[in-house]
Amino acid sequence: MKGIVCDKHLTDEVVNQAFDGTNFGRTDFRTILAETVMKRAAGYHSGGTATYIATELGLLSSKNQSATKLGLTFAFHHYYKQSVRDAINKESNHD
Repeated sequence: MKGIVCDKHLTDEVVNQAFDGTNFGRTDFRTILAETVMKRAAGYHSGGTATYIATELGLLSSKNQSATKLGLTFAFHHYYKQSVRDAINKESNHD
């Protein structure tokens, strides 16, 4: 499938390590990253630490903090159940 990037390397261990030493008052780090990507994709500001971590993980562009393909894929995978992703991928393969 064209244009889709793999985000499997962003395991819970990798994400948790990226947040080591931070205190967001919550520990749902994947959600924090997905929210950060979606905010930036919509043109909104996000917190500096979350933006920095998302950039370091390649979810945001280091040039202008816009969402990367990896970032959008990560956010999509976070918010949608596997069954929804499978159905969308199946439909896309028929184009």
